Order: sequence, then structure tokens, then C-alpha cells
Amino acid sequence: ALGVVRDRAHQRLVSDVDVLLNPPPAMRVRAGDKIVFLAVDKPSVSVDVPAPAPPVLSDGGEMAESELLAQQRELSQINREREQKHKKPSHLLVLGWRTGMSSMLEEIDRYYAKGSSVTLLSSASLEQRRAELESARMAPLRNVRLEHVHGDMSDVELIARWRKTARATGALNGDDASNRAAVMVLLDESCGASSVNQREARVLESLVAIKATFSKELEMLSASTPAVRTAKTKAMPTVICEVETSTTEELAHSEAPFASVLTIDDFSSSLIAQAAYHPDILPVWESLLSSKGTDIRMRAPLALYGLANGSAHETASAPAEGSVNAAPTPAPTFDALRRLCRARGETLLGFTRSDGRSTVVFGTDVSCDEPIPHEAVERFMVLTDRL
Repeated sequence: ALGVVRDRAHQRLVSDVDVLLNPPPAMRVRAGDKIVFLAVDKPSVSVDVPAPAPPVLSDGGEMAESELLAQQRELSQINREREQKHKKPSHLLVLGWRTGMSSMLEEIDRYYAKGSSVTLLSSASLEQRRAELESARMAPLRNVRLEHVHGDMSDVELIARWRKTARATGALNGDDASNRAAVMVLLDESCGASSVNQREARVLESLVAIKATFSKELEMLSASTPAVRTAKTKAMPTVICEVETSTTEELAHSEAPFASVLTIDDFSSSLIAQAAYHPDILPVWESLLSSKGTDIRMRAPLALYGLANGSAHETASAPAEGSVNAAPTPAPTFDALRRLCRARGETLLGFTRSDGRSTVVFGTDVSCDEPIPHEAVERFMVLTDRL
């Protein structure tokens, strides 16, 4: 279970429910709560919910559930502030300009560390950009600094200039460079494109420009050794682009296999279809996609394997001096990892494989007692209130 949806009133409005994802372990499930869970299919699940009772403290006293949730929110805020201090600045390059930039920039500001920079490369004039951001009443940005660059979003020279800056600051090629540099390619509305085909053509042109700029780094993509793949990951920024049609999605995957391609129509259509089948899921999606509350985040394997063994997980223990055939350290099971994750205040959803297959393995896809070796995991996927 990932959490519950709890009616705040008898009206059937999204605003009249509380979405409690990744709740504290001591929270009691009430009669009438709708349980949010991952499932392989759409099974019918019935749960016998006991009469609500307040959590019992270690000294025998009782704590009101509202106070328990308030403490969790306070702790979550403390965790966010603490982790924000330890995060290092990132560099983000945004190619293109479209409707909704203010909301996108506010969301970026929420996640990126203080001192990060966002370079906005577009043919939209600086006056047009400022006017649109002001009319949208964008909240003041506290963590990121905006750098406006006027030019063609597929200009190799301008993209290379950003690459040079990102390298100079350690966001690329640094010891901890992973996930500290990224490029977003948007469906540009500033270049006079009047059709979907024209906007998508600009996306493809920009992907070709990125490919040319990072040609040396991309040569490592075909490397088979983990060491070379790690070097490539640090030298290459994360690249994400948006398209509108499945045809262009296929072209983007073919031309730029290094990029993650998001088809906006497919994504929204899936949400609408799911909401029509199961309308109670709407507040859950609203909660996950909002700028506050619980999020889905990716964690490095060491976050859990270190807890499993008290230090960095190893597939085999070093034999003690004089010993013979020391037994290897067994890999923890998925259930053990799930419990460790819960102990640190997060909910384990699954993981991505480290074999280069871009495969997401959810908890419903593996047996609870199946061992999960450290080397098989690229990132853990968790539900969390932390950054």
C-alpha cells in the first residue's frame, strides 16, 4: 500500500479529500479510507479495517492523529531544508519557449539546489519572455538563476557554449556530476511555427544539434564495460524532449537514442482514460504532480544497500586472514529492501536495471523473497517527502 485517500467531507469534489501518501507507520487506517496500492492488474481488493484508534506512545499516552501528521509534515520540511543545503548547484539548458513556462520554472526552482542556473535558449525576444512571466505572476525564484539567451534553439555553437560552462563548474565530468546537468527540448512556439509538424521539426533539429555537440561522449554509448558507461553518464547531460505524435516519437528515438522522449498527448490520454475508469485516482495524481507534498524520487543503490549491510553492499565479503572459502554476503530480498526503505520514512516502489535496458521493475513484478543483488540496480524508485 502506498497510502490512503480520505474524505474530508461528503461532497464528491477532489478538493474535499486528503491524499496521504507515504504516511507514518503509526497512522491508523479508518473505515471509509480508500487504499492506494500498486497492482499488476485491476483486482478486487477488500480490506477489513478495524475501528479507528489513536496511536499509542511508548510512555502509554496517546497522540491525536492530526498531531502525528503535523509532526510528519514538520519533519519532512526539516529533511527538505537539510538536504537542500547539501545539494550542489546544477546547470539546466532549456531549448525553446512555450505556454506554461512560469509553472515549469517554479517547479524547477523547487527541486534544484540554491545557486543552480537555467539557460533559456529561444528565438523569443527577451521582452516577450519577461512579459509572459510577469503576466503569469510567477513566484520569485529562490534557488535558480535565469540566463536568457536569444538565438536558434538548434544552434550548435550556443549549445556548445552552455556545455563549456557546465564543464567548467563541474556539472559535467565532475566526481559527482551525475544528474547535475540536463537539457530540456520543448515544443517551441516562438519561431513562428503554425503547425504540429513545424514544432516537432524544431525538436528533431535540436536533438541533432545536441548529438553533434556531444559526439565524443556519445561514442561511449556502445561501450560494454561498467567503467566506461559510468564515465559516459558523468560526461553526458540528461536529455529530455517532448513531442506530440507517435511518428515523431519513433523518429526521435531513432535519431537520438540517448534522449528520453515524452509524448504529451499519450501521457494526458492515459491519465484521462484511467480517471474515467477509476475517478478516485484523480486526487492521487493531482497530489503527485503538484509542487507540494509527496513525490516519486530516484535513489542511488547505496541508500538502501548501505543500510542492509551497515556499509556499502558487496556481493562477497573479503575473507578473513587464515580463513578458507569465506561465504559470500547474501543479497537482500526485495522485502528486506522495502522494510529498510520504510524505516527511513520512504516507500519503495521498484527499481531500474543497471544493464542498460531502461527497464523499470515494480515491486509487483518481483517476488518478495527474491534476492536483489546490488549490481542489478541502477536506481531505486521511492515515494518520499524528501528531496
